[in-house]
Amino acid sequence: MASAKNPRDINLAVVQQRDPYIVEIVDTASQVALYSFNSSTNEWVRNFVLVWQPFLPVDLDLDVFSGEG
Repeated sequence: MASAKNPRDINLAVVQQRDPYIVEIVDTASQVALYSFNSSTNEWVRNFVLVWQPFLPVDLDLDVFSGEG
């Protein structure tokens, strides 16, 4: 019987496709929010929220995080 791969190993392989120099996933979270600082208003602004739903297919465009998307 074939053994199932560890989800952390699968996730590492996925992010290494984007950046092969990533060597480890330190921690994970079920929800992530991306903020930027608006210096003209002197406030943090939420730009993006990702909620992990493990039983639904996820198509994550990693360019969103790099500012290219």
